[in-house]
Amino acid sequence: MASLDSAPAQKCESARGYNPMADLPTPLRVRDDTCAAQPAVVAASDKQADEALIFACPWDSLAQFFTLPELEGLACASAPLHAQLTIEEASVEVDNSEALQTQRVCNRKMLSPLLVLKVETAEEELKRISLGNVKNLRVVNYKSLDMLCETLSTTGGPAALRSLERVKLAGVPLTPDVISSFIFPAFSHTQLKHLNLERNQVGDDMLIDLVKSGALDAGCLESMNLRFNRLSSRGVEVLAASPCCRALKWINLKMNQIGDDGAIALAEMLKTNTTMSLLNLRRQTPVLTDRSAFAFADMLKVNGSLEQLRFRTNRITDEGTLALAAAVPEHVRRLQSFLGIGARFELDLEQNRVKETGARALLESLKGMSNAVRVELLINGNWVKREALATADASEAIDERLKWVSKAEGLLW
Repeated sequence: MASLDSAPAQKCESARGYNPMADLPTPLRVRDDTCAAQPAVVAASDKQADEALIFACPWDSLAQFFTLPELEGLACASAPLHAQLTIEEASVEVDNSEALQTQRVCNRKMLSPLLVLKVETAEEELKRISLGNVKNLRVVNYKSLDMLCETLSTTGGPAALRSLERVKLAGVPLTPDVISSFIFPAFSHTQLKHLNLERNQVGDDMLIDLVKSGALDAGCLESMNLRFNRLSSRGVEVLAASPCCRALKWINLKMNQIGDDGAIALAEMLKTNTTMSLLNLRRQTPVLTDRSAFAFADMLKVNGSLEQLRFRTNRITDEGTLALAAAVPEHVRRLQSFLGIGARFELDLEQNRVKETGARALLESLKGMSNAVRVELLINGNWVKREALATADASEAIDERLKWVSKAEGLLW
């Protein structure tokens, strides 16, 4: 595999071309295109009015929702749209023998924030798209990654991906070669914030190699999606001890094999962490037990940043739930003090083994709690019914922050 370090890093140049959405944090605002069309100051005709309307449209933002063929179709619709959705990256000399002169041909490439590389189309798309404006990169299969690395080696190295913020690798084994030739350079030379390795057969050895490479510490990583992999406590313990966790905002470890030991390592890490807001430990094999619940209860008493803790589909019983319930009020107070207005807390205990004693403890934890913090304690699918918590006084309603209806993962904060 070609190394991205074969070309020197280049600094991102400041934007000079006109951009009506310059204040938005979108990748197209870094365009450096002196050929971009300028907007009409006064719409003196219908044509001018149409062009003014085109420039008023936030294409920088909308382009993130279009595929490359769709963007190309839009760019062909009119000259103003072509100017907005393409950028001049290089010029080539063409020998015109009939005119006895050499002409310079403008080479304009598509401004597409999303680049999906599949083996069948990767080679052509890499020729048509402006790599410097790619914000979200999805690579399917290691052969597509080889093509990307070959292209980058001739277009400025990893700095050519100067706007990159999100990377998803699918069907790309994390071998030492992939880490050294792509992941580490990408993290070191871009704005990469999110690494998605879900369903990528990531095991402990792969994760440990990634942590030890220093790649996760080299950039500004904020989140990792590691769900649906083969990670056990060994790999997670190394990750939890890594300096990169100090800046992470969320980790998704749904459907792995981390067990209680891995979960406890994460809980210990969170005792001193001030950035992480979400930790997803749903559906572990082997399942998480009260040992994990006790460790996270201790963590909640001292942590002031975690807003979402997901234990759904494990085996936490009343004992673990009692410990968590006792820690919730203090944690919510810390959230309110640390985050202020807009603070929230979600504890997902759906489909565990909570009975009436645990459910009642969760309900009691909500009494006297300030409504300034949005709290949701999810207990659907446990061994207790809502009716079991009803009081003799029918006028005393059960606190609605104790949720009995299952909440779809897409609706979770």
